[in-house]
Amino acid sequence: MPIRDPGERFFRNTALAMLLLALFASGSATIIHLLEPEPMLLDQTLPPVMTLVYSVLLLTLRLRPSWIMSITRIALGASIAALTIPTWIYVVGAYGSPGLRLVDTFPPISIALIVVIVLIMIFLPAKQAFVTASVAWIIVALPVLGYLFGHPDELWSSRGKDMVISFGPAFLVVLVLIPFHRGLQNKVERLHADHEHMQSVADLDPLTRLYNRRACERHLQQALIEGCRVGVVLFDIDHFKKINDTYGHPAGDAVLKEIAERFNQAIRKDGCLSRWGGEEFLMILRRVDESSLKGIGERLRQVISEEPIDCVGRVTASFGVTMVRPMDTLSTILDRVDRGLYQAKASGRDCVIYMSAEHCQQQDELSEV
Repeated sequence: MPIRDPGERFFRNTALAMLLLALFASGSATIIHLLEPEPMLLDQTLPPVMTLVYSVLLLTLRLRPSWIMSITRIALGASIAALTIPTWIYVVGAYGSPGLRLVDTFPPISIALIVVIVLIMIFLPAKQAFVTASVAWIIVALPVLGYLFGHPDELWSSRGKDMVISFGPAFLVVLVLIPFHRGLQNKVERLHADHEHMQSVADLDPLTRLYNRRACERHLQQALIEGCRVGVVLFDIDHFKKINDTYGHPAGDAVLKEIAERFNQAIRKDGCLSRWGGEEFLMILRRVDESSLKGIGERLRQVISEEPIDCVGRVTASFGVTMVRPMDTLSTILDRVDRGLYQAKASGRDCVIYMSAEHCQQQDELSEV
């Protein structure tokens, strides 16, 4: 199912980018260590394992987008583990071998830790992100800092000072940014929600609470792009001016609202119903064929005419229906369905006329003659 919400799309794209970059990093590390003259056993095993893990997670995300939260958590956990294992091996090795300096052997993990912390900020809730980031720092950075402060000769070397700054102040800056990032994210989400609300209000007819013409044209354009098995229904309430003249405009408004309510209950959830203008309504129906579209049009006609409406009695409507064709434009589909409605009016009203593209072409040829 396509992701329509911009926030969800951004979240998924970010997860895909994270996994692709992690896969690239682990794959590059695998190749580099394979080219080394005498690689350590850890360097020969950990990068290929992480490459396999990220590949499986990336494939799973492509096949199961709904699993995105579980996949990102597994990826973050695997990344923290991939940083923790070599950290402890190198630190313990430096403690156990007095002639072995940590600053000379320790891999460039500090940058990777900061990247993981940033991803934690993006994917986890604020409190969970703070706790997870703190735990990651304790198990990855703290052992290195403890070792360096216990070995001043390594601490004051160029690499030692770089490691202290990366694992200390730089990490604290990123950690402090977590609440600010979350606050900014919440503000953006509120702005997006406000925009969605304003868009929904702008798209609705104030009387019937159906889509208005502008919104329906947008849905119809999308239906034309989809093209396959899409039907369009245009119907008009018969003698509506007489209803207004006889019972008054409030009664006419009540008729429009009652019909809108009946149709909202009658159509499928994937249908789009709009007030096209005045007493005209337009409906878009997906996954229909010509036969079923005619049947739906007839049932909708009955929904209006079978049960009287309070204050005005029995009300009828005339229907024009047609199927979207591959070469249709907004103009051609509206012209065809409008012709069907006009013919229904000319045929005595309270009926459904299916108008095909071939029928329209025959009418045009006859009119030219």
